[in-house]
Order: sequence, then structure tokens, then C-alpha cells
Amino acid sequence: MDPNKLYIANVPADTTEEALRLHFSTCGGVLQVDLPDEHQRGKMRGLACVTMTSPAFANAARTKLDGVSFAGRVLRVSDVPGTGAKPRAAVTVVQQFREQTNMAYDLDCSGKPLVVRMFPQDDETWRVEARATDGGDSAVVTAHAPTRAAGLAEVIRTWNATAVDTAGRTLDGDALTTALRDVRAL
Repeated sequence: MDPNKLYIANVPADTTEEALRLHFSTCGGVLQVDLPDEHQRGKMRGLACVTMTSPAFANAARTKLDGVSFAGRVLRVSDVPGTGAKPRAAVTVVQQFREQTNMAYDLDCSGKPLVVRMFPQDDETWRVEARATDGGDSAVVTAHAPTRAAGLAEVIRTWNATAVDTAGRTLDGDALTTALRDVRAL
């Protein structure tokens, strides 16, 4: 866990280590710049790690450069994942199953299991279902909508409005939507 190391996302593909070093040096001393590439394509991945010379400089860079345009792209500057500085995602996809247009996702929602299923009801309607099992109790919400995203939004709204979960758990709509977008479910 290095408090001097920063994770940079949305880095332009043609960026050089020197250009990034110069950009970050406006906030203090830069010890190292890493621009990893994809081994299969030999192109940059759009990510970088910048190690500043002190935690104060790292904090200044995080504060000053996050969300700032660099070579036409808006950089996202944060602590390196896994350093404990950023909280763990509230929702993670544990397992996914896809068969043609039918999809099922096993999720971990802050330590509680949740299953989301999506499948076409007909040519114009998707059925989206969320099911949580806690001990012997089970909670289920189903929605029908023209898109998977609209169906998921309706499931989240209904779940949170009616408190169907016997444990009183609500669904974090943003975290759930982000987790499913990350696996291209929406």
C-alpha cells in the first residue's frame, strides 16, 4: 500500500510517459510513471500509474487533476485499487450465465446474495427479476419493460418502495446498475 501511488484512468492512447510526468509535476515531484499496454494488441490500455515523491504531492495531484482535461480526455485520478483508500464496490458480479438472449447474474450486494435474471418476454418486452434469499426467506420483484435497463430501474424502484426484503435491505440502484453495465448486461 503506497500512499504516493495514483491510478489514472481515461489516458489518451498516444500519451507518453514524459507528457504525463510533466502534467503531474505541476502538483509536485514525480518519482515514476507507468503506462501499461495490452500485450495482445501492443497498444496502450488507457490507464496509468503515477508515483509521486510524497503523500502530500499525491493528495495534491488527486485533488487538482481529477476531472481535468488532458490531451482532449478527462482524466480520472484516484488511489490505486486495493490500497484501502477507496471503499469496495457495494455490488459485484460473482457469476454470470448467458444463453442467447437469456441472462442470469449472481451478485454480492455488500455481503448479501442477489440473483438478477433478464430475458425477452416477447419481441417488445423484457422481463427482469431480482431474487434475494436470506436463510429460509425469499424476496422477489419482477418487472416488464421495453429494455433491460428500464426493467432493472423498475425492479429497483419497486424493491425499495415496497420493502419486499424481509431483512429490510434496500438495493443500491447506482451500484447495481454500474455492476451490470460493467459486464455489458445493460
